[in-house]
Amino acid sequence: EEKQVLAKGVRQLNQEQLMTKLLDQFQRSNGRDGRTVDVLQKEIEDLSKLPHDDPRLLNTTNTDWDMVARRYLSTRLGVDCKIEWMGTLDPRINHSAFTAEEDRKLVAAAGHRNGRNWEEI
Repeated sequence: EEKQVLAKGVRQLNQEQLMTKLLDQFQRSNGRDGRTVDVLQKEIEDLSKLPHDDPRLLNTTNTDWDMVARRYLSTRLGVDCKIEWMGTLDPRINHSAFTAEEDRKLVAAAGHRNGRNWEEI
């Protein structure tokens, strides 16, 4: 349940950011780009129909994790939400076992860095 709420929250916030960006672009252009209100409305409708695995809805580069926690999981901190998303929920994560080639590359990378700083490895 909590994991589903978090995943939905990440997607919803990204969708809101995309819609806000569209509106800002429309307001700044003052119609100079040829877009009408009807075109803007269609673009917003298209955003509302994005599939749940669309990369634009999964991008967490600018995610305000504290806002995610406040709006969707009030019993959690933003850092808890970020760790859960980055570690397990993000559908772009490959959860399968390492291949022999990936194992070889990982061991080689760790050897070059004396097995430290796994984020860098």
